[in-house]
Amino acid sequence: MLIDEFLFVLRFGDGLATSTVNIYGQAVRELAHHLAKTCMTLFTLDKDALKAYLYVERRKLCSASLNVQLSIVRRFCRWAVYEHHFAMDPSVTLISAKAPPRYPTVLNEMQVHRLIESPDLSTSSGLRNRAMLELCYASGMRASELTGVEVGHVDFKMRTILVNGKGNKVRYVIYGEVAAEFLARYMTHGRPMQLNGKTSHRLFVTARGNDFDRTRFYLVVKRAAEQANILIPGVSPHTLRHCFATHMYERGADLRAIQLLLGHESIQTTTIYTQVSRVFAKKLIAEHHPRGSLNFSRKKVRFT
Repeated sequence: MLIDEFLFVLRFGDGLATSTVNIYGQAVRELAHHLAKTCMTLFTLDKDALKAYLYVERRKLCSASLNVQLSIVRRFCRWAVYEHHFAMDPSVTLISAKAPPRYPTVLNEMQVHRLIESPDLSTSSGLRNRAMLELCYASGMRASELTGVEVGHVDFKMRTILVNGKGNKVRYVIYGEVAAEFLARYMTHGRPMQLNGKTSHRLFVTARGNDFDRTRFYLVVKRAAEQANILIPGVSPHTLRHCFATHMYERGADLRAIQLLLGHESIQTTTIYTQVSRVFAKKLIAEHHPRGSLNFSRKKVRFT
């Protein structure tokens, strides 16, 4: 089947994660389902049919989601042309929908400190959670990268970790002294209690000694935010990655260095953090400067 062949190439040829491949598969299957209603198939897909499909999708999706759908369809069409399933690419002339700029959720440094310091260090799970939060913020790792780290990938003396990132791209990340301290406490007191005689190559394990996955880490971050009384919606492990990059940039780190640490293929992806810093600065001025907002307080001053 055409879709299965495409997904196979994404998974084993391009090295995309299973979750990403599933998203691609759902999008292409939705396109195929729409075409079936008009007595067409993916093999007979043309520009007009594709435009009609996107018109229907526009009614139920925001601009950003619609552009994701279009991006997936474009990739499918390019692959189909390359494999000689299509004579021409029907998506080549389509234009992406205009979408307002989206900036990642970023906490200020005090909020991050409160979030990271919320776990109960008297328990093995609390030691693990604290070490994971410290390491995530200290290195900018993605949740999947953090939970996939093996003990043998960590150089505890040099404070470096060999990470398997997106598309199976390998890079080294570096972490600081504070994260090193809590990682050492977890390795000495937390991890042995959780393994309880079991063995595991994974650095972070559950209370029963099983592998710790990114879904569990998402819940750890969410609970830590609640305990820290951080009411900003959408706080997740990726928020800590955004905070890592933004706070580094605000303190003078070179953008190219941040790009390497994050594992971004293009510098354009990293430049979003320069915009985040400007937005954050404008917000600070609007909230705290006496004349930073049109709603500033006009107190009467008597001159004598």
